[in-house]
Amino acid sequence: MKLLDIIIPFYNQKEEYIIRAISSIIKGINEDDYNIILINDGGIGLSQEFLNKYDKKIMYYSYDKNVGAGMARQYGISVSSSEYITFLDSDDEFISENLNEVIDCLKNKKPNVLFTDILQEFKNNGVITTKVKTKDDFFSLHGVFINRDYLITNNYSFHKELRLYEDFYFCNVLFLSSRCNHLHINTYLWKYNDNSLTLKDGDDIYFTSNISDHYISVKDGYKELKKRKSVAAVDYLVYGIYSMYFVLESNFFAKAIHNDLRNKYEKKLYELIDRNSEAISKLPKDRNNYNYQAVKNGYLISHPELNVLISYDEFLLKMKKKYR
Repeated sequence: MKLLDIIIPFYNQKEEYIIRAISSIIKGINEDDYNIILINDGGIGLSQEFLNKYDKKIMYYSYDKNVGAGMARQYGISVSSSEYITFLDSDDEFISENLNEVIDCLKNKKPNVLFTDILQEFKNNGVITTKVKTKDDFFSLHGVFINRDYLITNNYSFHKELRLYEDFYFCNVLFLSSRCNHLHINTYLWKYNDNSLTLKDGDDIYFTSNISDHYISVKDGYKELKKRKSVAAVDYLVYGIYSMYFVLESNFFAKAIHNDLRNKYEKKLYELIDRNSEAISKLPKDRNNYNYQAVKNGYLISHPELNVLISYDEFLLKMKKKYR
């Protein structure tokens, strides 16, 4: 059994990007330590030239239809066989020179969940810049290494309905109900990509799906964390409601969605608050800029500060006036 399976889902991706991703693995890890699992999510297949070149370096699976990145990753988990798994987006790459430190940590410390810092590219006025992101900044699949037996034994999985926010749901449920190790080293380069789903604009279907999937990830993520008796379940619910409301009110979305759609999901958010008002009322009230960073009972609880247009109390008051 090898140490690490690296799962790379892709959909109609340029082969040059996939080659770049694979090269970052080959440069950084001894070939005896890893498998590469490529999952074609119902898109254009890989060329014969590509398959001939990487035949001995990859395991290649292909869906007949597009099922979404979450379910493609879930399939990758099902066919994996190594002690650990990690995920790499097909348009991103690992920071090769830092991967040996990860391998040493996995071999010697045997964590259930190991997360690392990453570099994220941004585009400002046509210039690409990078910024270090830690798991105190956000939750993401990037730079996360998970013990496969731990994942399967505890039934952690991607949400079957989510095509967007599938990583938000998965990571929050995993991180907020697990003991995690943090390695303070940049292992992952989140590349800027003009065609990324997270950057998409002007597509009504996309925006509708974005709001719908965001809501499902909040509602079902809270339900799953409660079932797992996570100390952060209610924090996650409030953060999710608040962040989704902020998205609905943002200028980016205001130009793209109709008022009836916004009102529909604002009402759904308020219904979530109303049903869980007793649990929410027990949380601290100092939420002018909502964030939580704490460690309770050995569990990692961490999320970004969210700078919002109104305070949390003002948000609740507005929702009550509008929907009660």
